[in-house]
Amino acid sequence: MNWDIFKEEVVLPRMQTKIHIGTSGWNYDHWKEVFYEKSCPKSDWLKFYSKHFNSIEVNATFYRSMSHKTYETWREKTPKGFIWSVKANRYITHINRLKNIAEPLKKFFGELTGLKEKLGAILFQLPPTLTFEKEVFDAFCSLIPRNKCVAIEARHSSWVEEKALSSLKKHNIAWCISDTAGRYP
Repeated sequence: MNWDIFKEEVVLPRMQTKIHIGTSGWNYDHWKEVFYEKSCPKSDWLKFYSKHFNSIEVNATFYRSMSHKTYETWREKTPKGFIWSVKANRYITHINRLKNIAEPLKKFFGELTGLKEKLGAILFQLPPTLTFEKEVFDAFCSLIPRNKCVAIEARHSSWVEEKALSSLKKHNIAWCISDTAGRYP
């Protein structure tokens, strides 16, 4: 493995960096009286959550689509500076395996406009059996609007080879690494 592809000398001006910390979701009944106060109604959980964290990952979108209105409501319930990261639907990643997805992606990105300036990274979690194929990945990347922050969580070892890492870099796609106790690369 040649990690030199990520070693470029870049001189950036000194700047402040804001770190966003959050969890994967907020609507968990077992958090009642552990995180959420007993007196806090479920309808206020997001508001309560956003007083303690400045970011969240929406995992439910992996299983079902959310309406533009739902995203808009979430955006309105969170304070200025709050960031939403959203996981792409499994129809795109696991069922179609990044192929024939122009319409589903267009629909997904349209729904996300409800978050406006609060939209953070969009995570495409790939199945462990999905190998890197340059042509498929390039076609997928051509469908992603340039103004979106996208991360790929690849779980097949072919994605840690230089050709895959170079492709991620070329398309300005972040590589998401999750700690899975040795199950994935």
